[in-house]
Amino acid sequence: MISYYVLRTAYVVLLICLIIHVLLRGVWIAAIGLRYVSGDIDYAKLRYQPRFTDWLAHHIGSFDDYIERLERYCSILFSVAFLIIFCFLSLVTYMLVTVVLRFVFSWGGRGRLAA
Repeated sequence: MISYYVLRTAYVVLLICLIIHVLLRGVWIAAIGLRYVSGDIDYAKLRYQPRFTDWLAHHIGSFDDYIERLERYCSILFSVAFLIIFCFLSLVTYMLVTVVLRFVFSWGGRGRLAA
């Protein structure tokens, strides 16, 4: 029963991780397309107060940095998804081997006792 809940939780986490990855990858593709047609952010053209322009430049940075951060987040989510998949597969494999070995040893032990 515990293994069922562990596997179910792993499945839900994997599903959520892959959905978030696909959404972020879509934002990343949109950002690359927007960067291609619009260029970098021109803070002077916005004509904000110098204090607000400095704050924006400091907190937002360039558009290329934003795209790079999105790429890193997508890569991390994808690697976590693969880690979850292989943990899931290792748990399933461990459980199957355990069940098969129990069956083989219990079946082999009965034959010896009966003879």
